[in-house]
Amino acid sequence: MDSNNSLWGFSTHTQAKLDLLHTVLSSDESYPWNPGAADSEAYLSQLEATWGEAGLSTESVAKGWQAMSQQLDIMWQSIDQAAEITTDDSVLAGLKQQFASRMPETLLSQIAQRAEEVVRSGQPLMQQLMHCVQDVLAAWDEADLQVMARPLTLAMRDGQGEMLSVALNSVREANWDELSAMEQARLGLAIARYALKQVDE
Repeated sequence: MDSNNSLWGFSTHTQAKLDLLHTVLSSDESYPWNPGAADSEAYLSQLEATWGEAGLSTESVAKGWQAMSQQLDIMWQSIDQAAEITTDDSVLAGLKQQFASRMPETLLSQIAQRAEEVVRSGQPLMQQLMHCVQDVLAAWDEADLQVMARPLTLAMRDGQGEMLSVALNSVREANWDELSAMEQARLGLAIARYALKQVDE
């Protein structure tokens, strides 16, 4: 199918994909992706000559470019904001659905936000967990938390997801403030691990 023909029923997005596919698969020489290459000079010279023949003034081209740049900036900003809101909301919504009765929403929000920050950081899983709970369990020494988190991180790394369920079930069902410091630490680490898993997926 020739993507240059009028394609009834296709969206602009689909048409753009078809045009790109046509360009990639076409035997015709396409745009030189490296303008600094020696064989690009002839193409660019021909393009400049064609542009001059079109009778376009430098001023009209500059205005058109400025208008297009502004539209692109607006589009990228809206896409970035939508992606950020969707991701943040979905992780926090998942935590609230699972743990709203066990931890205050403000703490769940902190864990969700921290998980978003560290999951693609390349840090070891232990460091990611510590980062997620450092505000929620601020009174705890990091070395003590690491001792508690080690079985959880090792089991999850080996794909043994049931360890997360065991950790969650080891803490009694009660309001956060009624839990002991040890129970809060166990629950906080388990929820943080759950959040990291959600972001990663």
